[in-house]
Amino acid sequence: MVENFNRWGVDEILIQDIGATKSNRSPNFKVIEMISNLKINTPLIYGGGIRNCSDAVRAVNAGADRIVCGNLFIEKIDEIKKISDTLGAQALIISIPVKTVKKDLFFFDYLKKNFLDLKLMINNINNSNLFSEILLTDASNEGFDKKFNMDIFNFFKLCNKDIIYFGG
Repeated sequence: MVENFNRWGVDEILIQDIGATKSNRSPNFKVIEMISNLKINTPLIYGGGIRNCSDAVRAVNAGADRIVCGNLFIEKIDEIKKISDTLGAQALIISIPVKTVKKDLFFFDYLKKNFLDLKLMINNINNSNLFSEILLTDASNEGFDKKFNMDIFNFFKLCNKDIIYFGG
C-alpha cells in the first residue's frame, strides 16, 4: 500500500498508531524501519507512543521524516520544546482532536476523556514556534463521510499554522 501511495505521488504518508499512547506502548520503530527500507520518495510521518525527545529522535533515525504528537503537547510541553530544539519545528506536527458539544468546540483529551477549552489554547498555538503544522481531527465525525464540522474549519481559519484536516 505504501509503495502504491508513493507511485501515485501523494504528498506525505502518515502512519498513526492510535493505541500506542493509550496502551503506554513505545512507537513501533520496526514498522517505521520496514517502510523506510522500501526506499520510497514520499515523506513518512509517524505518530503514536512518542513520550519524549528520545522516542522522537529514534523514530526519525528509524526513517520517519516527521512526527506527530498530541497528548505530549498538553501534558509535557517541555518535551515538545526539546523535540523542536533537537529536530526542528518543521519536523513536528501537533495533533488536535476536536469534539463538538452543544455546538461548542473543545480539544478532546482522549486519555483522560475530558475537554479543554480551545479558545484558551488558540493563543498558545498561534504564538508557538515549536511546530510547523496541526493535524486537526473532527473527532465527533471521524469515520463518517462528508461530515466534517465546518465550525472547526472556521475556528481555525485564522490560525497562523498550516493545517491538515481529518475526520468526517
